[in-house]
Amino acid sequence: MKNEIQSGVRILVTAGAGGITVGDPVVVGNKVVIAMASCLENETVVAMTEGVFEVDKATDAVSQGDTLFYDASAKKMTKTAAGNIPAGYAFKSAQSSDATVQVDLYRYSKLVAAVQADSTASTVAGAVADINALLAKLKAAGIMANK
Repeated sequence: MKNEIQSGVRILVTAGAGGITVGDPVVVGNKVVIAMASCLENETVVAMTEGVFEVDKATDAVSQGDTLFYDASAKKMTKTAAGNIPAGYAFKSAQSSDATVQVDLYRYSKLVAAVQADSTASTVAGAVADINALLAKLKAAGIMANK
């Protein structure tokens, strides 16, 4: 096809402060990719947008198929969604004592909103407040436009 640029399996990423180490997860927008080489700050490196990779994980016990999120501050995969970036699925189970997990990266970015508690509203005003809280979380996650 004359307008195809590439298959989309690889992407060029510019390293931030501290650079990038080969095999590190890297956040690009709301997508987690895996660096294919090491580079210094402000250098460009190729990263994989899909595939199965073994990366560091938090102390979670992980079952095959569990949804995994990337904790960018700890630089580890976790099962904790809050404050973390959806990365993919556990390709293989891992014990809590295991330092790594095999993650099958999402092919496309997956947006996840913060948890919204079930409404216990007993008034219209309470229901409106609960709905507005849900809408705010959807907007904050980029699932819904702000205007």
